[in-house]
Amino acid sequence: MSTKLRTAALAALVAVLVAACSSPSGDAKNASGDSGGTGGKSAAEKAAQELGIDLSKCPEDITKPLSGTVKIGSPLALTGPAAVALAPLGAAQQAAVDYYNDQGKLPFKLELVLADDQFAPDKTVAATQKLIQSDKVQFINGTIATANVAAASPVAGQHCVPIIAGNAGGRSANNPGQFPFTTVWSLPSYVDVLAWVTHLKEQFPDGAKVAVFTANTESGKDYLAAIDELTKGTKLEVVSKTTIEAADAAAPSAQVTTMKASGANVLLAQPTPSGQCASLIKEVANQGWKPDAFMLTSSCSTLALISPAGKAANGVMINLYIDDPSSASEDVQMITDAMKKYQPGKPIVGSTMSGWSEIEVLVKAIEQAAGSPLGVSRLGILDAASHMSFQSPGILPGVTYSLNYPDDQVAMEGAQLSSYDAASGSFKKIQVYDFNGETTGKASVE
Repeated sequence: MSTKLRTAALAALVAVLVAACSSPSGDAKNASGDSGGTGGKSAAEKAAQELGIDLSKCPEDITKPLSGTVKIGSPLALTGPAAVALAPLGAAQQAAVDYYNDQGKLPFKLELVLADDQFAPDKTVAATQKLIQSDKVQFINGTIATANVAAASPVAGQHCVPIIAGNAGGRSANNPGQFPFTTVWSLPSYVDVLAWVTHLKEQFPDGAKVAVFTANTESGKDYLAAIDELTKGTKLEVVSKTTIEAADAAAPSAQVTTMKASGANVLLAQPTPSGQCASLIKEVANQGWKPDAFMLTSSCSTLALISPAGKAANGVMINLYIDDPSSASEDVQMITDAMKKYQPGKPIVGSTMSGWSEIEVLVKAIEQAAGSPLGVSRLGILDAASHMSFQSPGILPGVTYSLNYPDDQVAMEGAQLSSYDAASGSFKKIQVYDFNGETTGKASVE
């Protein structure tokens, strides 16, 4: 080849390389994880589209990697009637944050900021606003109850702050189309009822008469709707429906009298997670009513809410998903040891396992996001939380966190039906019911 031809060829090659390095698609790939191809969407754009998020309405830093110290906020009942059951979650969240910070495996440090919402939805809104606007948290973690999560979600969404592991059982809170920044964790009302009804059909093949007791709340409405749907066409006949106000601390005497008089031999009950769990149990016993099956909402699944009823609670059935803190398993031992180290003197109860697991969801999402094209940005961590499956150490074996938006919108679809044994003061396993992959659109809003 002549010198002129070699020079021309070299010049052409240099021009091609320069053009490639300076092309818009090359920049987009480096900045936002473009999957390749002319006109291809970036990883951020693809993730946002699948989750239903309009990135143009969010701050640019939603796609930027987080570093240094990242604040996470938790609206929680630190005072009020529900604090006895819910406040221990905060101590467990803090212990989990300290534990994972000391492990040194995360790309940044976590800092937990708690805000008292007294388990009231209007106060949850105020607490969420404070956490985001004043405390500058990057994530909300562990908001509790259907109405509270549903109340916090628009606020978080407005500021493009993900709610990771919202602790809610109702469909109205698990609404990815309306609340794309919210992932919901914990046992849904629908799955709770599905396990109840499945067990009752097995135990009463010839049928049963059912009395239903629910709190006059958003969650209570979810339970009623699920019971109506799942008993339809079965031999389970609902013969009585009574309600109680969420803040009512009096014994439900009138309700129990009505239910007993209906001739029901099965009681399905969803009181609020306060003194109502034990109060209902004691009132049923005081009136001498002995249903063949007495099933309580999973919201009453901590021993602190059942044990005050004493012997009257013997045989009461509850769907569990949180592991027993007295368990000898290595996973539970790890959590209890961490509690003793980082939160000495704080009670270790069922709520402890729940609070730890809420942080665990966020930690697993961070770890998964770190290996993705989106990285450890807010969007990357939200996307990971929406597309992952794992077994938390605080959750019973066989009950997993598993989400794969948009096909699977329900993170927890299994439960361990158990009965309370008054003699030992503990729960005894009956059966694990697993409905994984079956409840999207039933326990969530499609």
